[in-house]
Amino acid sequence: MMGLIGNIAEVQELRFQLMKDDYISIFCALLANLTDGIEISYNSAGVLAHIVSDGVDAWHNAGLTSSRLTVMEKIVEATNSWNLKSRRFINYRSFRPILRLIPMFESPASQHWAVWALANLTSTDGQKYCPYVENEGGVPLLELVATDNKSTTDIKRLAELVLQNIEKWRRKELTADDSMDEAPAEFEDEEQ
Repeated sequence: MMGLIGNIAEVQELRFQLMKDDYISIFCALLANLTDGIEISYNSAGVLAHIVSDGVDAWHNAGLTSSRLTVMEKIVEATNSWNLKSRRFINYRSFRPILRLIPMFESPASQHWAVWALANLTSTDGQKYCPYVENEGGVPLLELVATDNKSTTDIKRLAELVLQNIEKWRRKELTADDSMDEAPAEFEDEEQ
């Protein structure tokens, strides 16, 4: 259920439907729910990360009385409590919604959740997810937050981890490509 709500939260035109104090309270409460591993907490944090990413004006225009700053603190606190090596029950087909959060310096909790998600997924399933980050323009965004003075130490560390994971993946791909290039020559020798 939270995954579906997360999909709604990723769409800016629909997100306002979730910007209600009752929903914010529920999502914040679910940040502590580790019943099913980190899935419920992770998805709740993702919903909140997208909501706070719209900024202070959108928060006030929605009439929210919950403190945006407190919500952001709770997102970071929850994210910091998760094991980065947790295997996930999730199947992303694109990282574009996550990547959109990375340059949002006015919403550091959104950045934190996004970079944590990429660090987790590229650490546990790099073969699948490193190409997404690279092909969807994530590398320059990660390099930006890894070097920007406005980034927190945690965000910088997580961004560096993703970049290292991508570099390892690239080296593996290069090695695999080299092996593939050599294979036909071996077969040619056998045929003669």
